[in-house]
Amino acid sequence: MYKKEFDILLTKQIPQIALLYGEGDFFIDFYIQELKNRLKTHTISQFYFDEYNLAAVVDILGAGSLFGDASAVVLKLDSKLSKKDCEGLLAALEGNENNHLIIGFYKSDSKTPSQYMQDARSLALMLKGKNSVDVRFFTPTIAESMMLLKNKANSLSLSFDEGALQFLLQMQNHNLSLALNELDKYAMTEKQVNIDSIRELSYGLGSIKFDDFLNVFFDRNDFLIVYEKMREEGLESMEFLREMQRYFYTLFLFCAYAKVYGKCDAKEILGYVPPQFVIDTYTRRALRFKEKDFQQIFEIFTKWHNGIMSGRKEMDIQALIQLKAIL
Repeated sequence: MYKKEFDILLTKQIPQIALLYGEGDFFIDFYIQELKNRLKTHTISQFYFDEYNLAAVVDILGAGSLFGDASAVVLKLDSKLSKKDCEGLLAALEGNENNHLIIGFYKSDSKTPSQYMQDARSLALMLKGKNSVDVRFFTPTIAESMMLLKNKANSLSLSFDEGALQFLLQMQNHNLSLALNELDKYAMTEKQVNIDSIRELSYGLGSIKFDDFLNVFFDRNDFLIVYEKMREEGLESMEFLREMQRYFYTLFLFCAYAKVYGKCDAKEILGYVPPQFVIDTYTRRALRFKEKDFQQIFEIFTKWHNGIMSGRKEMDIQALIQLKAIL
């Protein structure tokens, strides 16, 4: 099913098994949190990526209680579970209808979009049950992003106008997670959300500051100084990683297109035409890499992601040094 159908379902019931996947991570993360909120009376256990252990999860899901306690397990995975694992999870939940399993299935950098979707559909079939759902999400539209920003602003009792929220979203390069986090600043300072206050309190990871970092990263060796400055200003590791992944994936698209067609057509690659200096920068940087370089780069991103989820604070710098060595 899709987001709209899932929203309707959640007004009536909470599925025992929910598999969440799709383009972009935002809605996967958003609905994992939404389900956790709805299951707040449950004891919730979380296993992220390499932390996943079938025996531990089965023990939790298969445990009943004479006192009516219920458990929920949240899995965040970027590799498909085996058929044997899925059978074990289904068996554990059988007869324990008060327990729940939530799986966020994310795209690994080592998989193409089509391979990822094939894995997601296969996983959905293996987890099929009488009270299970699989939900495919898409990148939030502008309308969906604006609605979520308005809801967040209202929940924080902030005064705002729609133009200011649009400006905030644009300033964060349409990264909805960043824009939502920015609203918390206004709640703490009790400021009205308008364009002037946004300019004063917000900075755009996807605009000026991130571009500054990229310029230094590609052209000089003092990128760690810029990175540390961004950390001092509140940069979060996961958001930074996502911006780096998005940027290098764009470079990969330029590189692959140039190899096939002998030129770079921004309209075909991006779906729109940015300013010429942006196209020139993408092209110049993309052609510095070979195909095997991108394979290494995406492997670094996977290890970086897993390191962050495991609480390894040094992963940002390690990964950046490894990326720089490929340049």
